[in-house]
Amino acid sequence: FFFQAEDGIRDVERSRGLGDVYKRLVDVSLTPTLSWECEDPDWDPVRYDIYLGTTSPPPPLVSDYPYKTYTITTPLSYDTIYYWRIVAKDDKGGIKYGPIWNFRTLLPGHHILTVTTYPDEGLTVSIDSTSGISPLSLSVVEGNHTVSVTSPQMMDRNTFVEGEDTLYLFKSWNDGVTSATRVVYVDRDLTFTANMLRFFKVIVDVEPTGAGTVVYPRKPDDLYFEGTSVTFQAIPASGYNFMYWELNSEIITTNPLEWEIHYPIHLIAKFQ
Repeated sequence: FFFQAEDGIRDVERSRGLGDVYKRLVDVSLTPTLSWECEDPDWDPVRYDIYLGTTSPPPPLVSDYPYKTYTITTPLSYDTIYYWRIVAKDDKGGIKYGPIWNFRTLLPGHHILTVTTYPDEGLTVSIDSTSGISPLSLSVVEGNHTVSVTSPQMMDRNTFVEGEDTLYLFKSWNDGVTSATRVVYVDRDLTFTANMLRFFKVIVDVEPTGAGTVVYPRKPDDLYFEGTSVTFQAIPASGYNFMYWELNSEIITTNPLEWEIHYPIHLIAKFQ
């Protein structure tokens, strides 16, 4: 078995063969979701015993649980350190004790405010004066707070296209508000999701150089709105014949080629 806690801070110096040991997390919600990764070397079905409490080692909470995430439904106590661990069991009698992790719940009068993005995470967002990468969660006092998402912003999402290849433009928040920066009133744990429009870069090359041309409706900055259908036609130069397309290493022989854009692509027309 292999264990790894999600959303932890790895302490490499304390890591051992049993799994990764994590430093304490702070300002955790009173109804947190515990999540972990575990693999059985024989790929046998695995069930989990969950232990949680204010003492170490923690007492049992749930037995024979089939999933890798568990949400605490009964609120925990404020400003308290909790310890938790997972014990994995397969149907052949195998058992593995995970390391003991711990976290501290948030202070009284505080709530967890989270800003995330859709359909991709990892974008730049902010809560009040704190900027970070989505999903960004902070412990805040009750009252008004400013949340925002950077728009536009570019990200490198694909290894086949060099550099930043995906443009994100803000569309709306999950509650329909269309201002990228807004003030929200927080009186409980809240999550705001910024819905983003995506534009993907399309790079077209010809090999060998001068062996032909590719005709297609080229966009400014080579960025195409997600779902756009584009037709590419390879036209060989005198003395050359079209062989195939190489699209992100995939070989395609159709010419002209009609392609719906759902990710950045590097398209190469091959001639001989």
